[in-house]
Amino acid sequence: MGFGCLLLGDTEEAFACFSRVRVANPDLPRAYVGAAVSLALSGDVPAARPVAADRLEPSRFRPRDPPGC
Repeated sequence: MGFGCLLLGDTEEAFACFSRVRVANPDLPRAYVGAAVSLALSGDVPAARPVAADRLEPSRFRPRDPPGC
């Protein structure tokens, strides 16, 4: 829904959607990217940078070993 709001130009609603997703599933990288894009498109680039960097560090998304290995 957040990306749909972005396509419609409603950056405030898009940021709200992505913020809810970040709370519900903090391991979903696209929620952070969407929130950062929403902020950047609304003109708040300084606020977008830490949102994107918050969880997008490469070490955070290493493949996990399957259970039992």
